[in-house]
Amino acid sequence: MSVGVTQRETVETFLSKIEGIQVDQKTILARFLGYGNVVIKGIGGDKQSIDVINDPQKFRKVVQEQIDKNQAGSSLRAGNNVEDRQSGFFCEQCGTPMKPGTKFCRNCGKQA
Repeated sequence: MSVGVTQRETVETFLSKIEGIQVDQKTILARFLGYGNVVIKGIGGDKQSIDVINDPQKFRKVVQEQIDKNQAGSSLRAGNNVEDRQSGFFCEQCGTPMKPGTKFCRNCGKQA
């Protein structure tokens, strides 16, 4: 998420680190007009809020679909590559197989 015209603040949360997404449409008008606030809860209690977003339910649905897709892809990839299994090199944080010389985990982004 980036905020600002002359200054920029960027917050990034990896899909694998999202614990939940809360949608707040506190008024009837917000619900009727299709806007609201979204709070993304990360592992460890981190919270990132996106205020006044159009169609927050759709945003939540799309993020959840991407999380499901990412998790399905991870479980299919993990341990299925013979070269990865033979290398014995895995991410310390999430356990994803990594090739020797890899600088960052392709699943969680942790530096090797």
